[in-house]
Amino acid sequence: MFSEDETYRFLTFENSNGDQLPFAVKNNCDGATLSTGVYSIATMFVVAIGMVLTSIYLKAIEVVFDEDEQTAQDYSIVVNNPPADATDATEWKQYFRKKFGVVATVCTIVTDNDDLLKNLVLRREVLQQIKSKIGPSEPLDIDNLARLASEIVGKRNCVHTMFAKVFKGVPELVAYMQVLDLKINDLAAQHRNVTTVFITFETEAAQRKVLSIMKTSEQYDARYCFREDFLDVEEPAEPSSIRWQDLNESGSKVIVRFIIPTFLTLGMIVAAAFLVREVRDYGPSYAAVTISLLNIFFPVIAKKLTNLEIHRNQGARQTSLYVKICFFRWVNTAVVTTIITVSIFC
Repeated sequence: MFSEDETYRFLTFENSNGDQLPFAVKNNCDGATLSTGVYSIATMFVVAIGMVLTSIYLKAIEVVFDEDEQTAQDYSIVVNNPPADATDATEWKQYFRKKFGVVATVCTIVTDNDDLLKNLVLRREVLQQIKSKIGPSEPLDIDNLARLASEIVGKRNCVHTMFAKVFKGVPELVAYMQVLDLKINDLAAQHRNVTTVFITFETEAAQRKVLSIMKTSEQYDARYCFREDFLDVEEPAEPSSIRWQDLNESGSKVIVRFIIPTFLTLGMIVAAAFLVREVRDYGPSYAAVTISLLNIFFPVIAKKLTNLEIHRNQGARQTSLYVKICFFRWVNTAVVTTIITVSIFC
């Protein structure tokens, strides 16, 4: 035990039985002084200024890197609030040529057809299943598939018929595809409102010119109105990362589908904290193993939860998944361990 006049002394704490036990060793230096505080504040200012300058530098370098690698994103804009009946691509091209003096090469008009897209994707999946069963040499037109299905049904016995009720064969898949064809034709005939418009210009300078005008106060100038509306434009995500099936979902549905997985994640974090707390009573090693196992298995659950959400592009989806995993592991590894440790010594 160190005495009071020595360089170090023991700090003690009192346990539940009233015993004084050693906790840590503390030196007998001056502690917090004015000069120490000034140095700390100065260091914080230096770090903050360094972070600001680094951020400015990285943004400048990002522009340089972006110019070195040309993609469709660098030439395009997305209009988030087009008129519901603006389905004519020629009208959009003329608008940008007359208002901004730029040439729009490609105009992609997105309508509220998510249900149609989902059924088309499902039909393609069914067709691939049929192709894997009949081989690549067989024609995939509906007449030939119907003929093959009829021949297979004629050769089936009772066992094959019962087996086909559990595991779909070619006749069942063909019948399902015919149902999808009728549904797709009905959906394709329905009127659809325009929800989003992607414009790809001839040059990158044209894209930057439109964005610089439309994202400043000049956008409120009547000269830049489309019909009589002001357009909300921005640079889009990469075409390969756009989630077309989620592009037209309503804002309320997006919020609901985001809140539910978020609350489920928070609930699992709380449940994991209580589990680690209970296991800690059997020994620190058991708690460490539990924390490691939770950190390993939670990403699988996080992927399932993220799939319930609606995101307009793949980047936003990956960000949501990353935040869930990082937040869970941080709380599970650092926060919970700290709380348990503090509660033990209190």
